[in-house]
Parts: sequence; structure tokens; C-alpha cells
Amino acid sequence: MTKRRSRTTRFLPEYVTRFKSQHGVERLRFRRKGFKGGYFTAALGTEAFREEYHAFIHPEQPHTARPPQRAKPGSLDEALNRYMATPERLGPTAVI
Repeated sequence: MTKRRSRTTRFLPEYVTRFKSQHGVERLRFRRKGFKGGYFTAALGTEAFREEYHAFIHPEQPHTARPPQRAKPGSLDEALNRYMATPERLGPTAVI
């Protein structure tokens, strides 16, 4: 069963809230767990608002490489980490 939205938020997209700032200006904010939140600069209902909303919903996925593991210098773990981090071993090799 879906949750009913109140009259004040009925026309807002999902994960968007409306509030008045301390200066009395009405602001729109995107908030969703696991996503980066932020404030909208465009007015509600404009094409620029839709583009901002789409950018919040579908953020670019940055390439997240594994952080280098901390290993004691001179250990097998350090040698393995250095070997796995070497980009020369990746890809095709020259045939002799």
C-alpha cells in the first residue's frame, strides 16, 4: 500500500521536499538515502528542474578502484599488492 501525500507535497516528484528558508524563500531539496542530496536552482515544472532532478536520481557512477591495502614493507602482501597494481601486466603482450 502506498503512502498518501499531503496537499502541500502532492505535485512534487518523489524524494523532493519543499520548505521555507530562514529568509522566507521557498526552497526545494532532493533527499534520498544512499544518494547525494542538494537544493534545486530551477523553478518547479520547468525543463531545467527536470534535468536537475534527473541528475540527482541518476548520478554518474565514478570508477571506484579498490583502495591500496596497507601491508608491512617487505611482506608477501606488499609484493602481491605491488604486482596487482602494475598496469604493464594488463592487456595484450607483444609476441616474440
